[in-house]
Amino acid sequence: MFRCIPELANNAAGAQERGNLSDAQAFYLALHPARLVITGEPGAGKTLLAIHLLLALLSDRTRHRSDPVPVRFSLASWSPGLSLKAWLAEQVADRFATEGISRRRAVALVERRRILPVLDGLDEMDADDTPLARSRAYQVLEELNSYQDTGGSAPAVLTCRTDLYERLARRQVRVRDAARVRIEAVSAIEAVTYLTDRTAAPQRWQPVLRRLAGSEPAHLAAVLNTPWRLNLAATVYEQRDAELAYQRDPADLLAFTSAEEAGEHLLGLYLPAASALHPTAPDRYSVEAVRRWLGVLAQGLPKARTDLYLHELWQLMPRRVRIAELLLVLLWAALLRGWGQLAKPEASEVWTIYTVVLIVPFGLRAWTRRVVPRAAQIGRLGTLVGLRLIGRRIVGAGASGFLIGFLAAAALTLVSGVIDLVTLSLDVGKQLFLLVSCTLVFTGLSLPAGIIFGILSALTGPITREPTSTTPSDSGRLVWAEKWRRLTYGRSIGTIVEPRADPHHAIRHDLVVGFGLIPLMLLPGGLVLTQVVQISLDSWTLTFGDVAVFLVLGLLVGLYFLTGAGRRYLVFLLCARGQLPWRLGRFLRWAYGAGLLRVSGSAYQFRHRELQEWLGAHDPRNPDSTATAPASPGATS
Repeated sequence: MFRCIPELANNAAGAQERGNLSDAQAFYLALHPARLVITGEPGAGKTLLAIHLLLALLSDRTRHRSDPVPVRFSLASWSPGLSLKAWLAEQVADRFATEGISRRRAVALVERRRILPVLDGLDEMDADDTPLARSRAYQVLEELNSYQDTGGSAPAVLTCRTDLYERLARRQVRVRDAARVRIEAVSAIEAVTYLTDRTAAPQRWQPVLRRLAGSEPAHLAAVLNTPWRLNLAATVYEQRDAELAYQRDPADLLAFTSAEEAGEHLLGLYLPAASALHPTAPDRYSVEAVRRWLGVLAQGLPKARTDLYLHELWQLMPRRVRIAELLLVLLWAALLRGWGQLAKPEASEVWTIYTVVLIVPFGLRAWTRRVVPRAAQIGRLGTLVGLRLIGRRIVGAGASGFLIGFLAAAALTLVSGVIDLVTLSLDVGKQLFLLVSCTLVFTGLSLPAGIIFGILSALTGPITREPTSTTPSDSGRLVWAEKWRRLTYGRSIGTIVEPRADPHHAIRHDLVVGFGLIPLMLLPGGLVLTQVVQISLDSWTLTFGDVAVFLVLGLLVGLYFLTGAGRRYLVFLLCARGQLPWRLGRFLRWAYGAGLLRVSGSAYQFRHRELQEWLGAHDPRNPDSTATAPASPGATS
């Protein structure tokens, strides 16, 4: 249930006094302009209401193709200094890059207001002690008020905690021309109903239920006034021991004298209770290990961040991971140099030069901050857009291969000519023959290499931060009809979103591409490298051993240079030994099954921001830092 809270001025017309989840779409569509601000207490269900509205708008059968497509954006990723339009375009281009949405197309979609931004988490943008004038939340509200269309203020949806929004509103900073609703707290009667229906033994809760149903429930009602806190309490007091006896008595809640103490108590017991209630593997990890590992993740997140992307976890210890990658580069270079020396000892100087030349870009790559995972896009073979893309890549890469081969031949001819000129033995005919011969050799190798590279690069693509599983991935340029989308991309909204609601998607596919498809690109590259080295040694003959050596070297180059995200994740796991489990992905899946984490698109998040803050505030290395205990704990069977 939510209630409309009129502001002193600049309210959207058509707002009803009250509403609930089932009629959220009707409430929103009646607004003019279509601007809605959803506020509520932590755990009240602000994001849930926004997602429900988003899905209702998408599934509306009366929806016109000219209506804007609602897309959920996490404001925690907003970059200061960017205008709202520029940030939205950047987000759309990043999310839908693999579906054919270019940066230019994304800008056009935003400029034409074909995107309905559902901006989630205004309160998650800044630390609590950030002055309002320097806060990102203030900048977003200013940008949102200048976000206009031809009819005035452009449609938008925003979620924010009540206390922050009211604090801003008292300074006359709010979303203008909008309807603001506040999700009402769970009443004592609703809490009684929930706990009675949720638990298998309602009689255990009678002391709590009587207090809630009384005339003055006081702090107990304040503790159990949101869906999150109710679920927290029910989970904690439903834990049983090996003999199926309940381990805790709900009456313990009556011993606390403040809502803060009771909340701390529940959060401290949530991890062991949720772990014990895991549906398939309750005993896989000890409570101490779970608390320590989740604490490391919570403390490593910046205060305004909630998303745990596997390919970005290395930023928890960036310096250590980069140094480890540089050491890996040196090890790789030593192996490359040693392999070449053993295979062709007469080319010692040449190997030294090529090793040094390769170390520089590899070392720079090891120090880069942004590493984008890649995925195979084999489905493009059966789509019109995919075939057009493959054709363009073949032409472009083939032309590039020919040009590279010709330039390499010209450069080699020029160097040879300069040497002959210095030694006074210049022979124009010889240089012309060298140019033609090198061009034929180099282009004969680099042209097919470029074509293969073009095909394989078209069948792989970057994976960016995906929308959540409830965010529309309209691959038909976001607004085309479903039939054309199926013909063009071979997919629909329902078939493209579900496989991507997996946080392990990015790392898994990056490793598959790196160790599977991409090395194939380097096999032709190895042939080119073979011929370059042979010519450097004034040798035009190739043996089977030479080709084998350089094919292996091509594979080594590909496996390192083209597996950035997956390789960095593995290096991070090595660097995090002792702080996080080696099989981190398995643990995160387990924590999701236990209800400690949730999945938002391709990221994990803590089940609730309050849980993340609690874990971050407690030292994960101190197992004795436990929840506040009631005065006289008890247990019932």
